Amino acid sequence: MIIANLLSDVPKDELVDFLSNLTTKNDSAAAMLVARFSKANGNSELSAIKTEVNQIIRGNGDRHGFIDYRASYRFEKEMYS
Repeated sequence: MIIANLLSDVPKDELVDFLSNLTTKNDSAAAMLVARFSKANGNSELSAIKTEVNQIIRGNGDRHGFIDYRASYRFEKEMYS
């Protein structure tokens, strides 16, 4: 409740600047903001995302899609980027 009251008094420009600065330093915060506020442009964007995810899986996995322990770090890094 205190945070909600605090944020309601902050000007939008200052809040945007603060969040932009925070997300450049914190990948988890950036991922949470993108997941929460991103908007898809219909089926074409969803199809493009699916294609990209499939390419990442093929690039890190074997022919059956299994990603072993050694490739998991690179796979996770690519998925988050």
